[in-house]
Amino acid sequence: MSKSTPTDLIRLNLDVLWGGGERLAGLLGRPLRDHVLPSGDGTMPVLTLPGFLAPELSLNRMNRTLTAHGFPAQSWGLGVNLGPRGMSIFEHVEEVEEELGSEIRQLAEEYEHPVAVVGQSLGGVYARELAERLPDCVDRVITFGSPAIEPDRAHELNKLLRLVGRRVARVRLIDLEPHQAMPHWEANHPPMPLVSIYSPVDRVVPMDLAAIPQAIIDQSSRQAPRENIPIVASHTGMAVNPFIILAVLDRLSQDADNWVEFDPHDYFHGPMRLWPTPFRHPLMHRQAREAG
Repeated sequence: MSKSTPTDLIRLNLDVLWGGGERLAGLLGRPLRDHVLPSGDGTMPVLTLPGFLAPELSLNRMNRTLTAHGFPAQSWGLGVNLGPRGMSIFEHVEEVEEELGSEIRQLAEEYEHPVAVVGQSLGGVYARELAERLPDCVDRVITFGSPAIEPDRAHELNKLLRLVGRRVARVRLIDLEPHQAMPHWEANHPPMPLVSIYSPVDRVVPMDLAAIPQAIIDQSSRQAPRENIPIVASHTGMAVNPFIILAVLDRLSQDADNWVEFDPHDYFHGPMRLWPTPFRHPLMHRQAREAG
């Protein structure tokens, strides 16, 4: 066993404990959260995809909150996300497209509006790839804690999860061919918004893998904005973290044709601006410097 494996096991256990705290914080803060959360008009459906080894119920709280605030949300309907089994992740994404493609098309037709696809961790990788393959049926993609899949950077992921993934798939990420890499999208292709929410202290998927490269963000157009939103959170608790749910709802509410960068200050007015929040965002830093 690699020397790093016990360390990554400790990190993963601590992350799970932190995630439990986020679940509790979400419950206790629900009255205030529901008061400030933005709302939609019920016309844009949302499909949510769980992370690796996560059951669908891990997204229940997010789905309920999104639906209650005007964004009818449902999970992918495939149960626990076991990842690729006996195949490469590239082959598995093709399989996921076959299983979910018709569902996305049906939702878009039923609501007469393209679907927002929201994915956690590995589910976010699927979300990006599904949107690439079904651009006419997808309005936007929001991921949280989702890595770019690049063979030469696979060692940056949590060692324990890589070992579990290898046992399940019987294929190592580092053995993928270059054409099977799944990096973040290009600047303007596909032509839809992509938002990556990540945690600067994530010890499962490091922020350098989850964040969209700044060069891609700088080159993106208004028709295909690319945006990073850093929020201090655990990896396993992201789907129930109240601040991440706030950011997801805000980005769902954003006009895709007139995209404005996320600013958490919109929800913390007056003395509430002094509250310690987990947001780590360029606008906040710039405003703090100007205030000083």
